[in-house]
Amino acid sequence: MAPARRARRRPGPVRRAGPAPEHFALLNTWEHRLPGVVVATVVGHVGGTASYLLSRAELERAVALLAPAEACDRWEHPNLRTWRDTYLPTLDHDPDAHVVAVFVDDLPVAGDDAAVDAFVAALGARVVA
Repeated sequence: MAPARRARRRPGPVRRAGPAPEHFALLNTWEHRLPGVVVATVVGHVGGTASYLLSRAELERAVALLAPAEACDRWEHPNLRTWRDTYLPTLDHDPDAHVVAVFVDDLPVAGDDAAVDAFVAALGARVVA
């Protein structure tokens, strides 16, 4: 993930120079869905394959929504820690940083979104459930 703004909220491909696969430090699959549900709620994603550029305010909202889950110590919370402790400070210090959330409905995907393509490549390399 990484900050930027986008008009409220139409999913659409990230066509400009998108992130590289190695930029996706956190990949979530079916085992831990809550972080994905939280981000989907924040950006208004209801289904399908799409990418979203998140503003700092949207990432703050995602952190606030996910924070109560931290009370459960049965699971690790890498998304919450990374969003709060890495991405938010990075957005404060790096004006070129961007947070990108990607949702993939089904594989394979059409190659018209640079962020989706990078995510799929990263998914093939490693998965953090």
